[in-house]
Amino acid sequence: MHFYLHIAFTICALVSSLLGLCLYRIYFHRLRKHPGPLLASITNWYAAYYVWNGNIHLKLREWHEIHGDIVRFGPDSISVNSYDALSQIYSARANVRKDDAYSVMSASTHIPSTISCLDKKQHASKRRILAQLFTETALKGVEHRVLSNIDIFCTYLGADNPSTWGSARNVAVWSDYLTFDIISNLCYGKAFNLLGSEALRYIPGVIGHVSRRNAICFVQPSIYKYKLDRIFLSTISSQIRDFGLWIKVQAKARLNTREQNNSSDFFDYLTTAKDAKTQRSLSQKEIWVELLQLVIAGSDTTAVAISAVFFHLLQTPDALSRTTTEILTTIKDVNEIRPGNLLRSCEFLYACINEALRLSPPVTGLAPRRVLSGGISIDGAHFPAGTIIGSPIYTLHRNPKYFPNPDSFIPSRWLTSPSTRRSPFCPFSVGPRACVAKRLAMDEISVTIARTLFLYEMRLDKASTGVTDYRLKGWMTSGRDGPFVQFKPRSP
Repeated sequence: MHFYLHIAFTICALVSSLLGLCLYRIYFHRLRKHPGPLLASITNWYAAYYVWNGNIHLKLREWHEIHGDIVRFGPDSISVNSYDALSQIYSARANVRKDDAYSVMSASTHIPSTISCLDKKQHASKRRILAQLFTETALKGVEHRVLSNIDIFCTYLGADNPSTWGSARNVAVWSDYLTFDIISNLCYGKAFNLLGSEALRYIPGVIGHVSRRNAICFVQPSIYKYKLDRIFLSTISSQIRDFGLWIKVQAKARLNTREQNNSSDFFDYLTTAKDAKTQRSLSQKEIWVELLQLVIAGSDTTAVAISAVFFHLLQTPDALSRTTTEILTTIKDVNEIRPGNLLRSCEFLYACINEALRLSPPVTGLAPRRVLSGGISIDGAHFPAGTIIGSPIYTLHRNPKYFPNPDSFIPSRWLTSPSTRRSPFCPFSVGPRACVAKRLAMDEISVTIARTLFLYEMRLDKASTGVTDYRLKGWMTSGRDGPFVQFKPRSP
């Protein structure tokens, strides 16, 4: 009898504690005045559910449309949908730091990467070193690695039928293969060869699972804290291990051939690069961590962008026709299509790229920042220390206040509207934590699209018709499928 009474009292105590916590978070919490879904104010599991399903970016937009510019989407989490918030939260002087959640993104428990580093000074030093890889001069030195892989990609698009319409290609998949081959070639002097071999084609799928895991750990830290994320990754744990070992083998092999390698790559640059301010250089372990981070972050994000541009061009025949005409009249030989002034003179091409990045950004969510002691004031509201705050990219990009007809693909807005250039357009983020490889990413995107249009006619396969918006999964990097496209070599 006493045993059952003990169980009953324990259950009552737990229920009372949970009820008390719910009431506190709804009525007495320091963020209680900010609107949002009721369940979101009680628990992070509410947002985590939508992250797991991949539609958190759509829900955030919906919540902002209902509740306004400031939305409470977790007990301690705030999303602010405004240009001012974007510039204030992510500025160098903002009284915030990266949230602890970023630790889930590091390949090492002891050595943070540039992306996962929380300490501002340490991050600044790492970034100054890493930025040396992406100067115009440095990229010119490795340009041949980028172009050679884009050539292979273009060849495979028409490989099965050199004179008529070929079989449909899943551009999302082939873009993954391309960008992984490019970044591995840049990092280790040797491509993964996903374009030509099936051996390592499991890698993009592994990265996709990790992206989903990281995203859900960002909104529900308990998953990472109690190692529940291992459950989500249990089915691919062997592939993750194989990928990690393979990367270590590449790094070791590249180290052993350093003296014999006469062609520069990122590994070569990082072994000699120093922080100009402190004269600090990276250790071998730090180089391994940074290169692994580049392989992951520098491949899937660019792949999303490439497939998004294909999708939106094919869904908008007038834009496709105008872009194609611009390229064919500006450029006389495919080998002229390379980073530089000639390609940059194709203004409508870049307008289409920007518009595709606006509608279908490689990262749809918000980059969480933890407010420091003293708080921060944004859009007339004060947020105390400990608040997790950010601006949602997908929602900002489709805010009609900044982009009229926000759901329509209108490349001309980037040519005719000065206000668009001052908009909250942030596919590469903003501030001191913005993507350090933006220049490389834009080179890959523009050259790939331009060379493909120069060499091929293209049309949507039936599997991709009738879809007016590119369906993204709102994970760490956007998940997606398609478009399925047929290619036909242009007549000489």
